[in-house]
Amino acid sequence: MFAAGFFAGVVLTVYKTSSQHPTSAASKMPIAPQTQDNIAALEAEANRNPQDAAGWIQLGNACFDADMPEKAIAAYEKALKIDENNPNVWTDLGVMYRRTGQFDMAIAAF
Repeated sequence: MFAAGFFAGVVLTVYKTSSQHPTSAASKMPIAPQTQDNIAALEAEANRNPQDAAGWIQLGNACFDADMPEKAIAAYEKALKIDENNPNVWTDLGVMYRRTGQFDMAIAAF
């Protein structure tokens, strides 16, 4: 029963916010050099240890926070290939799918 209510809430939220346009490239703020360096370091570490889900999650979270949804999606998908039972990653992936206008994928992730 709880799961059905939760799912209905997610569907309603996605439906209500679907009229909002995903962030356009023109409206994005520039990424600070320190943030870019941090993301580059996390990306290098994840590539050095590709079977470490935590590394991909850290990279995904950094990209999430830097409003880089495509990179966040790629990192979260790699993390989920290693450990598909992480609800926090599924939620963050769903948010990033929504931000890029992939509403069906967002609902599936939630």
